[in-house]
Amino acid sequence: MLTNYLKIAFRNLAHNKVYSLINILGLAIGITTCTLITLYVIDEAGYDKHFADCDRIYRVAIEDKDEKWVALSAPVAGGLKKDYPEVEQVARLLRMPGVEKFF
Repeated sequence: MLTNYLKIAFRNLAHNKVYSLINILGLAIGITTCTLITLYVIDEAGYDKHFADCDRIYRVAIEDKDEKWVALSAPVAGGLKKDYPEVEQVARLLRMPGVEKFF
């Protein structure tokens, strides 16, 4: 019974080549897109989860008109730690040559 179904399916694929090719390519592109979106969401949801106290990590950013900057000047780190007792530790990003903004 199963062999008859497979024979009929292959005959239909061979008979309608262009239609079958469009359907198979559409299915492949859809599955690939869904897989890539899922991998991206899993990666973003797991950001900084490898740290012990990941729920207590924050990033300071500045919004200027339509741009968002996360690279701040050096004294900001010391000022945050000194002025706010809630801040336990401060880490700064190193500005790389030729990179204007960190996203």
